[in-house]
Amino acid sequence: MKHIYESFERIAAVSGNAKHDLLVEELMNEDTLWAMKRALDPMRTYGVGKKTLKDTIKKLSGHGTKHASVQEAELLLERLQDRSLTGSAAKSELASFFTTYSEESWHVLTRIITKDPRAGMSGKSVNKALGRDEIVIFEVNLAHPYTVKRVKKWPVKVELKHDGVRTVCIADLGAKTATFLSRTGKEFHAFRTLSSDVISFLTAGLGVTNGVVVLDGEVITGDFLKTVSEVRRKGFDAKDAEYHIFEFMTEREFIAGCALPEERRRGRLESLYRRAAAVLGEEGMDSLAVKLIEQEIAHNDKEVRAKFKEKFEQGFEGIIVKQTHTLYERSRNAGYLKLKDEVETAGEVDLKIIDVYEGEGKYEGMAGGVVVDFNGVPVRIGGGFTDQQRAEIWADFKGVSVTYSITAWDEEQDEMTTVMKTVKPSQHKIIGRLVEVKYHEITEYGSMRHPRFHRFRDILNKGEIV
Repeated sequence: MKHIYESFERIAAVSGNAKHDLLVEELMNEDTLWAMKRALDPMRTYGVGKKTLKDTIKKLSGHGTKHASVQEAELLLERLQDRSLTGSAAKSELASFFTTYSEESWHVLTRIITKDPRAGMSGKSVNKALGRDEIVIFEVNLAHPYTVKRVKKWPVKVELKHDGVRTVCIADLGAKTATFLSRTGKEFHAFRTLSSDVISFLTAGLGVTNGVVVLDGEVITGDFLKTVSEVRRKGFDAKDAEYHIFEFMTEREFIAGCALPEERRRGRLESLYRRAAAVLGEEGMDSLAVKLIEQEIAHNDKEVRAKFKEKFEQGFEGIIVKQTHTLYERSRNAGYLKLKDEVETAGEVDLKIIDVYEGEGKYEGMAGGVVVDFNGVPVRIGGGFTDQQRAEIWADFKGVSVTYSITAWDEEQDEMTTVMKTVKPSQHKIIGRLVEVKYHEITEYGSMRHPRFHRFRDILNKGEIV
């Protein structure tokens, strides 16, 4: 595999048109093409993350000298892909590969496993160089913001938009495995319990024990930050995770396109649930963490907005409007239309800050929000601020330094990490500053319903508001 490694390095060393021209040349080699397909095909996953690879080799003394053949690497990759090799057994086989074969062989294998050739290319650039669609491009149906002009046919279906993580599930009934992928095709590793539930649900609903099907939905494990953190963690089982499904199709339909409109796809999904319930019973279905997202009907724009208001006041993030005649397309299109708090409001107004109040829980020691003067009525604004803004507002209000944390995904460590940051008081007085506030309606008492901070509207010059 040394020649594949050298090919990757040559491709990584160039850019622009030169990269395309070199790709055309390098991909004529069957082994290089094999490695590219293995690495960039999103439908092929191996159940091993970067952290596991690092942990596997950290106590090993060194590489072997033999260059692995494509056939030897393929044998290991196939076993990882079909999950016949997992856990400690997978670590043992990977360690054996590391100590038996050359450093170049290990680099190629791990770049395939982590889905990153590290050569500055994507599946699209490979397909362009080949002049054909050799590699599946992982994309899902994404939503445009809702406007009545985008609706071509009434009535429409309305679904809840949960505050979760968009997740596609590739379920192999024969292998009894369910692989969970992000909207961009990155594998989530934290769903052993959920994987078992999905297979049980599909086996009961379909009445078969082989074949590959695709589910699309949202995973929820509590609050949004907790959800984002847990779905990324390798070696962790998010036992409280729920998978709320809104699409079901065969693997071929997902890749090549499903010819069924939304109304028929939904009917097929509901039939799947009914058959599963008939086999498992009500108690059996309740025990599974696989849920069907409920749908309602809206006959016009007024009903859509009324349903949004109802769901928002119940604490949900928003709604998804689906046109019944549209197909599932792996792109952003008007088949799905989103109506969310941060993009849809009844009004907006510029108001002066008259006070600041401290937050609770996570926001203790920071601004919980600000109080603004709305036509003589003091109104608390607690939503819409970033953590950094909360820290900066509190620092300026109290005249003290404020430390806050940022939790984000660390690609190198393949896990969520927390970074502490500190902001110092500026010369700006927070009281009297002008903010733009968005709201849903004016209450009978002259206040605002669901007000949210949008942005500061004033300009600061040497501490003075101008």
